[in-house]
Amino acid sequence: MSIHPTAIIAPSANVGKDISVGPFTIIGPHTVIGDHCIIGPHVQIESNTVIGHEARIYKGACLGILPQDARFAGRNDTSLIIGDRAVLREYCTISRGSENDTLIGNDFILMSYGHVSHDCVIGNQVVLSHSVIVMGHVSIGDRALIGSLTFINRHVRIGELSFIGGGFRVVKDVPPFVMAGDEPLQITGINRVALEKNGIPDSETDKLSKIYQMLRQQQEDLPSATNAIRSLFSDSECADKVMMFLESSEKGVVL
Repeated sequence: MSIHPTAIIAPSANVGKDISVGPFTIIGPHTVIGDHCIIGPHVQIESNTVIGHEARIYKGACLGILPQDARFAGRNDTSLIIGDRAVLREYCTISRGSENDTLIGNDFILMSYGHVSHDCVIGNQVVLSHSVIVMGHVSIGDRALIGSLTFINRHVRIGELSFIGGGFRVVKDVPPFVMAGDEPLQITGINRVALEKNGIPDSETDKLSKIYQMLRQQQEDLPSATNAIRSLFSDSECADKVMMFLESSEKGVVL
């Protein structure tokens, strides 16, 4: 264990074995830091923050900060919980929850100057590129990748294995397995590279391509389109995930 003499660790913090803490870093009360974490200089980890094993936290990161929410009543029973092997780059910020916990899965990467707001739920192996802004109550599925400088509005959902290009404003749900870009934001194709890397067979990828083509052609009558898709692709697990995502959308869906 290597703790710089200028670092401050609250007596109630629970820090794991073999961790490194850089100069002028502050680890607040009622925090949990897993084993084998490397925490750089000038990092602020606020109370009620839980960080898993093998995290890499770089200079100036601020974690578990109070929600930037005008309705936040100052409650102390919400947390920020981050899984194992997180990589949190320089000057990123993550808020704890205002109503529920902010939850982040394993192998999360948040690049420099990115921000994750209160009450977000983020899956495993998600990558948020440089200066991505994620507003409150956003849900991001496993292995999604968001390009630099993209803004994701409150309560939006991002589906698993989706890719959003850089510099976009996302105000509707982005369904799973797709690439999104252009202005206004729309589906530009199936995320074939990610699907292949994750062992999704070509037969499923081809079905997804047909499904999204049908949805775009019939987006003025999505209930009819989803009924037809369920009938045509009843044997497809990916199709079922897409339909469940569409049918549960409250913000509308990017197509």
